[in-house]
Amino acid sequence: MNKNKAPNTIIAQTSLMTQHALPLIGYQEIESVTSDDINLIYDSMEDKRLKQNTIFGMRSALGSFFNYALEKNLIAESPVRNARVITPDRF
Repeated sequence: MNKNKAPNTIIAQTSLMTQHALPLIGYQEIESVTSDDINLIYDSMEDKRLKQNTIFGMRSALGSFFNYALEKNLIAESPVRNARVITPDRF
């Protein structure tokens, strides 16, 4: 994840990943994760009736994680890029 993020952001994103992403895709090799897997995470969060902003936070966390994997040449493409677009609630 991005080391330029505020500590509270890193804590929140780590919590989201631990609670929602790892139970669904944590067993997979990083290069085998697809956009369908990312959408499955979003769907699961929607099924739990989590707020759109929380799901958007997950999208941000996943984006940071997979961008880091790209930088380290662990994957060729981020599955988040081809997943469903998640936007924050507008107030």
